[in-house]
Amino acid sequence: MAIIKPFKGIKYKTDENLDISSKIAPPYDIIDAKLQTDLYIRDPDNIVRIILGKQDPNEDNLIYERASGYYNNWIKHEIMQIDDEDAFYVWDQKFSINDLNHNRRALIVKVKSESSAKKDIIPHELTIDDSIKDRLKLFNHLNAQFSQVFSLYNDEDDSVKNIIQKSIKKPILKADFDGVYNQLFKIKSKKIIKEIIKKFKDKKLYIADGHNRYETTIRYHKLKNQNGYCLMSLIPVNDPGLIVLPSHRVLKSKLSNFITLQKLEKKFIIEKKPFSDWPKILNKINGIETNHVFGFANRKLGMSGILRPLDNLNYSSLWNAYSKSWKMLDVSALHAFVFNSIFKIDKEKVFDNEHIFYSNDEKVCIDKLDQDFNWVFFMRPTNIKQLIKIADNGEIMPPESTFFYPKFLSGFIGSKL
Repeated sequence: MAIIKPFKGIKYKTDENLDISSKIAPPYDIIDAKLQTDLYIRDPDNIVRIILGKQDPNEDNLIYERASGYYNNWIKHEIMQIDDEDAFYVWDQKFSINDLNHNRRALIVKVKSESSAKKDIIPHELTIDDSIKDRLKLFNHLNAQFSQVFSLYNDEDDSVKNIIQKSIKKPILKADFDGVYNQLFKIKSKKIIKEIIKKFKDKKLYIADGHNRYETTIRYHKLKNQNGYCLMSLIPVNDPGLIVLPSHRVLKSKLSNFITLQKLEKKFIIEKKPFSDWPKILNKINGIETNHVFGFANRKLGMSGILRPLDNLNYSSLWNAYSKSWKMLDVSALHAFVFNSIFKIDKEKVFDNEHIFYSNDEKVCIDKLDQDFNWVFFMRPTNIKQLIKIADNGEIMPPESTFFYPKFLSGFIGSKL
């Protein structure tokens, strides 16, 4: 089962204020060019310079060398510091969504990096090799990790939760970022640390976010020929602040919009609305409990609406190896049935970023229609029970099946690899 251990945290050194709001950043893979520039301007010591440095046209791709230079310089001049004792850390996040307030608490630990074949640390999404190669180059230059892998575990009796609650006192860091208030606490009692380690000896971990980062740590330690550990944020599946948002899809298709609509009408009941009604579609599909319901919008057709299957979906034989549970997912039905069978996208390309854009921001998706994309498909969120069932089956969900909100910020707490 999961093998966890404490670690010497790498964190920004602060004055009594403890506030490092200007220095942290989202995970590298959700930072666009505008945000990257904003973070550069916000603070000369922002972690973005390490996790996603800017390309310099006057240099021959020294992005990883510069990242290492920043890190070593910040340690040398005590902008960052490495703790002198092993500890667990606790990360609280307070946020609002849909006018409701939430609190989410994570235990930050090092977890022994294991292949998913051992079924101790279980993935649920595909990894992207280009991203892994990029992160591996960064890891090799830094030998440190500043973004956590986010994983889930079962704590049905709240035993881990209760240990943590009685063990934390004053926060050691604070940060406000994009409407999320973050606090970091430290657990350094050896007795408490041993107690927590013991609790995890019979637990599996389910990777919720950061599949590429986790696979990168496995490759890094394999290259070093060592048993290695990965920095993880662990949250119980029953945490009331565990919020999953959908990732919507925008499709680039060469097929006639009108002919495609006719093909969809043969398989789905279509509730048609004017294009301008697309915001109402989102609210409506979230209130529908039947299987495989999608919202859609197509600017050229001047239409938005809701798709509901006329009958059970008949997947092509190409998908015979996949379980019934996998086929029941909305994201699976959209890719494997709608995109593959109706839009005639080859199975090998049906999850491809080349003609599919993913975002949890519906307005960003709609704006894509002004470019060379023609269909937006609005999704309902995948729930935690579905994620765990698919993971326990040893299967992998389509990319971007889940968007856990909020993200864990890079630079709030790091560790040596």
